[in-house]
Parts: sequence; C-alpha cells; structure tokens
Amino acid sequence: MTTICLVRHGETNWNRLGIMQGQKDISLNEKGIKQACLCGDFLKREHWDIIVSSPLKRAKKTAEIIGAYIGMDKVLEMDEFKERFYGEDVKAMKTSRKTALLGPDIKETESIQMLTDRSLLGLTILVNKNPGKKILVVSHGDVIRAILSAVSNREISYDKVKLENASLNLLYYNTNKWNIDGYNLISHLEKLEYY
Repeated sequence: MTTICLVRHGETNWNRLGIMQGQKDISLNEKGIKQACLCGDFLKREHWDIIVSSPLKRAKKTAEIIGAYIGMDKVLEMDEFKERFYGEDVKAMKTSRKTALLGPDIKETESIQMLTDRSLLGLTILVNKNPGKKILVVSHGDVIRAILSAVSNREISYDKVKLENASLNLLYYNTNKWNIDGYNLISHLEKLEYY
C-alpha cells in the first residue's frame, strides 16, 4: 500500500485577501510559515520516504519547512502539482470563491479536466516509482480538490469542498484502487493562536 499525504501550502497575503493566485509565484506570509512549522511538527511523528512539491514558492517553502522537521532536506519538484493556470493576464483580482473555482472569463484558463488529468498523472508517476512508500506532496487548493474529486468519483465535489491552508489530505493506493482516509484535516493547526 502506498500512502500519499497531500498538504496544501501555508497562507500567503493573497490568500488572506481572497485574491486568486493561480500560477503567480507568491511567497508565504508570516502566518503561512507558522502553519508550515505546525505541519512539520505534526508530520514528524511518522516516517516519510519522500517529499514532493509544486515548484511555486509558496508550496516549495512549505515543503522545505516540513522537510526540516522530518529530517528530509531534499524536496523533489514536480510541475504536475502546480496550481491551476488562470491565464497570463490574470491580475491581482478579488473574486468570489465560486468564480475562482470555476474559472474567470479568461480564454487561456486551464480547464478543470486538464487540471485533473495533470494532477492524476503526477500521482500515477509517484505511485509507479515508489510502490509501498509514504509520500508527502505539498501542492495547492485547486490541485488537491481536483484529485479528491476524481478519486472519490465526484463524491467530494471540486466546486464545493473548501480546503484550509496547511490542511492535510490522506490517500491510500492499493491494488489499483484509491481510498481517502480524511481531507481538510486541520487539528494540527489548533496551536496557531499560541504560536
């Protein structure tokens, strides 16, 4: 059995303001760094074999912080786990959550199906190369929503599930079948107000 823990990156200032980021390369803010530390402190209770990240700064920094806690200094970057592409001309615009999820009226927006195919390809590569391993994947809200929706046969709806920054989402792969053991898990972040 292969274990995948999908971790949403820590908070950025754009997350805090409700601004759609897509593939804009935005850094973690102070709260996001603290969230990543709490993830690392929680995840160090178990052994992990590999840590993988989207190459975008907010995910990579989250992965590096977690890696320091779990004793892993090498983070593998995979483009398959980059956030959804909303077009080159996306500005720092505030949107409603529904608009952000379903995509603004921008011609170049990556479709949900394309995002899902790309994200599942990343998982397939990881599972095929690392059977039976425990893998941490630090990625983005839309990517994780697409994966959860696909492997649950749409029981977890892409456009309805909300994922908190630094949430954990647990998947198991065994004999060609995916199982979800929990999603949007945030109990490890309860200490944040005292941090």
